[in-house]
Amino acid sequence: MDIVFVDSGKLVPDELVWEVVKDRLDTEDCKDGFILDGFP
Repeated sequence: MDIVFVDSGKLVPDELVWEVVKDRLDTEDCKDGFILDGFP
């Protein structure tokens, strides 16, 4: 869904970005820490 926003030149809504970030942080390779640059 985020591709639709980007392809149309619109910003991805914060709620959608936050869901993607939360899903990513739940992955095994983030269990020991992570660097999040440029958010929010």
